[in-house]
Amino acid sequence: MHRNGLRVLLCGLAVWSLGVGGRDSESGPGGKPAQSDSARTESAKPAQGDSARTQPAMPAKGNSARTQSATLTAPAAVSVPQDRIDAVNDLVQTFTDPVLAEQVSGFKELLSRAFGQGHLLREQYPGAPNLAEVRTAMLRIVDQADRLLKSDVPVEDKVWVDGLKMAILLENSASAAAKARQQIRGFVGRYENTAMEGLAVALGHGLAEHVGDAALKDELLKLMKAKYAACTEVRVYLKSIGKIEVPSFEGKEFVAELTRLDGSRLRLSDDLKGKVVVVHFWATWCGPCKAALPELRELYAKYKDKGLEIVSISFDEVRSALDSYLKENPLPWIITCSGKDMMSDPTAGKYYIDAVPGYWLVGPDGRIISSDARGKLDKLIPLALERLKASEETPVKP
Repeated sequence: MHRNGLRVLLCGLAVWSLGVGGRDSESGPGGKPAQSDSARTESAKPAQGDSARTQPAMPAKGNSARTQSATLTAPAAVSVPQDRIDAVNDLVQTFTDPVLAEQVSGFKELLSRAFGQGHLLREQYPGAPNLAEVRTAMLRIVDQADRLLKSDVPVEDKVWVDGLKMAILLENSASAAAKARQQIRGFVGRYENTAMEGLAVALGHGLAEHVGDAALKDELLKLMKAKYAACTEVRVYLKSIGKIEVPSFEGKEFVAELTRLDGSRLRLSDDLKGKVVVVHFWATWCGPCKAALPELRELYAKYKDKGLEIVSISFDEVRSALDSYLKENPLPWIITCSGKDMMSDPTAGKYYIDAVPGYWLVGPDGRIISSDARGKLDKLIPLALERLKASEETPVKP
């Protein structure tokens, strides 16, 4: 199945902006059918509430929020519905002062959503008589992006927004292949010798695929593998496009340094040895994640007194969005958050997490029982707890 590398990358803004599907619509963590909104992923939202529009769903391979290329194309004479154009414009103008530090993450997430919706409209209505309005809306994203790029915000924020801007300009330009290549090289070069140079190369690879420059794409792929394979963002990206071999983790100890919401540290698996632990990867912007929470609650209530613990690792960059969601929907187990998105979170990079929701099961000895426990927890948890009980009842030899 075709994957668009640029989409995968831009969705790493903590927002899988062109929508998701796949097994999300089939099963929850334990195997039950997911709730009605489970086949869609909602984008991250600023602190003002949980009211963002749901993104158009696309078929996805695997178990979660990966982005795939599959759209229904309308006849040439059909216009783009005005409400969908308005939705893109609404997203672009949400932030009036995006350079404020507390708004930067939300700003880039909303721009990513606007790009995703605008790009999808161009694919679905290629011959629409009002397609110019979509182009105008997308170019307004560039104007907003320029405001952030000229401000004094961290390079890790700038590189994402710069990549988004480049994607829009390339998509709305009739530039010759040579000029497009030059622009992409210029983008990559802007982040050379910064902490984000590996990510810039990965974004450049996505841009090269976007414009169909096979030679540049191959060149940047070789560079990623040769020089940046240890970079968290690059590893997640290479997995997303199927260009890296993921090692088997079953039987190995799960090791992670996590931060609880109160700021205290949690060391896995040392701090929870003797427990059967579900490691739950999620985010509040992820519709399938939220739809699966009721079943996860059931499993926790059923097994918590028998030795089960759940550790949820959130990929929310906007901490206020996570806090707001948990205030309305408190979860009774351990919640951790690094403040980084899926592309930058160190645990995600170490374990090649490129999709949410995700469920891993760790045994009482701290070793990984399953790195793909989605839809299997209702069977795997009892088996693991039985082994725990048996080990506790086995007398110690003198």
